[in-house]
Amino acid sequence: MDASVWIAALSGLVGTGIGAGASVWATIATQRHQAKTARDQRQGELTNVAAEALLTELFSIQQKSHDAPDDMGPGGGGIEWHRELRRHAERAESALLRMPAAELRQRVKETLGMAADWASYTDIMWFTDWIEHLARESQELVGAYLREEALPPRSDKVAQGLRMKHEALLRTQRFRDLHIQAQAELQE
Repeated sequence: MDASVWIAALSGLVGTGIGAGASVWATIATQRHQAKTARDQRQGELTNVAAEALLTELFSIQQKSHDAPDDMGPGGGGIEWHRELRRHAERAESALLRMPAAELRQRVKETLGMAADWASYTDIMWFTDWIEHLARESQELVGAYLREEALPPRSDKVAQGLRMKHEALLRTQRFRDLHIQAQAELQE
């Protein structure tokens, strides 16, 4: 056989091998891309379900702020009202855990935490006003996230509430320190 026949046959085999390799590589790349697209789509669906559950609970919390009983004492329905409010907050926190955005989780958790911390206040009008505001601010945060907008800045009211909470924690810590010091002095 002539060398040109061998060269042509070898070129054909090399070309076939390269084509087969490229085809296998393209198939694998396509499958990986499709799998990633399917995962992203599923994650988006799960995020939407979590956001819907979170918004539902936040709207329930806001509505609950309007339904506060006049008498918050044991016989006036206040205990059950607080329990129901807490159940909504717990379900909201559960839905919040499934949200992928860390900043959103942190900001909404701050507002829900303030509402839970202040559940024992006796000035019910002040408390329900705060609950409504905190629920509305959380709703705005989730809405901005779903619209893929930047999260809005904290409202002045929430910033004030965070400062009040921080100051209360400092006072509590100072009280504990003084109590421990007094205990030590009594034991001496």
